[in-house]
Amino acid sequence: RVDILNKAARIFLACKSAGLAPEGLSDAQLDELERLFWSKK
Repeated sequence: RVDILNKAARIFLACKSAGLAPEGLSDAQLDELERLFWSKK
């Protein structure tokens, strides 16, 4: 999970340094990601 966050942060910072503005995710997309990555297996 930390690796995923680290990769996301690196991509975000690379985009920001290239002058791109992130669009973000909708609440539904965030809920789906939470369900996929943080659900108990």
